[in-house]
Amino acid sequence: MGEIVDSSDQAVTQKAKGGKVSLTKNKFTYTGTGGEIFKIWIINILLSIVTLGIYSFWGKTKMRRYLASVLSIGGSRLEYTGTGKEIFMGFIKVFPLFAVAIGLVIFLQNPIVTLVVYAGLGFLALAGIYAGLKYKASRTTWRGIRAKVEGSIFKYALFRIKWLFLRAVSFGLLIPRADLRVTEYVYNNAYIGDAKFHFKFSDDSLKTLFRRHMATLLFYVIALIIFVAGFAVAGFSTILSVLLVFVGVIGMVISRVPYKVTLIKEQMKYLYLVDNKKQFLRFKSTISLKEYVKFQLKIACLVIFTFGLGIPFVIHANMKFVVEHLIIGGELDKLELGQASGPREGNEGIEDLFTGDDGLGAFVG
Repeated sequence: MGEIVDSSDQAVTQKAKGGKVSLTKNKFTYTGTGGEIFKIWIINILLSIVTLGIYSFWGKTKMRRYLASVLSIGGSRLEYTGTGKEIFMGFIKVFPLFAVAIGLVIFLQNPIVTLVVYAGLGFLALAGIYAGLKYKASRTTWRGIRAKVEGSIFKYALFRIKWLFLRAVSFGLLIPRADLRVTEYVYNNAYIGDAKFHFKFSDDSLKTLFRRHMATLLFYVIALIIFVAGFAVAGFSTILSVLLVFVGVIGMVISRVPYKVTLIKEQMKYLYLVDNKKQFLRFKSTISLKEYVKFQLKIACLVIFTFGLGIPFVIHANMKFVVEHLIIGGELDKLELGQASGPREGNEGIEDLFTGDDGLGAFVG
């Protein structure tokens, strides 16, 4: 269906056969504040400590509801309808399995059992990521229309394992294809009401991503060598060791930023939403490399120099950054959306054991 390119402040333009089609430019509006997020966050922490972690499920829900309520598009706010009880009950269902698995490792102390248990927990962690996504989508509505993500959580876990294996045996050469395939799997199972998302990357997209990947991978390897060298010289010079480790870590983080920016732009470039009347929305990311680097440095400073107390402001900054750099092209008011079919997903439980979700839910990255 073509590519969205820049036009005026009112419209984006889509390349198409026979010319270009102008699409109305829509942007999310974010009205949240760092202070309000901090208040919710600190209360969640304090009450979680007092209740030995039990309140965290309700605290997570409160954070998600707030973040949804301050996000709007087309003049309509998002709404999060999940409950703390749902997440807690999901956790209760899967925790005994986790406890038994860890118990087997501790008491049997058998390397084969340990390997099998950790492999099983890794599989459940991947399944839990998708379970959490399905749950959060089913509890998120826009103009009363519920979102939905279809597909088996276990098929998703197997799919991820397949591509993790291929990434490893190809010595990283298949990372771009793997990233696009996972994106394709998730988006092609996603809906808003009965309108379906579609994602299909092109050969040109893969080539663009691969070139950026190879260039940044080279710098990553160099940074990794510097990092390892830091430990190798530890016995000769502590100062040199610390310096090399520090430079190596910074280098490994920064080296992959250009690839990350390119990946985000390609993910949005080939994503569109189609309703039952074949009316569509297109998506575009306006993130630049310079902006993304500045943003990541800001986030790092917020976390490091506030000793973790700046996390709520990281959430706030992340929300603002995503919203400011996402364009949705199309006529929102002309979309014909029916309610999503099928029952709502039950609860997320599994994800809480492995991911430590901070309450952002489906709203941020």
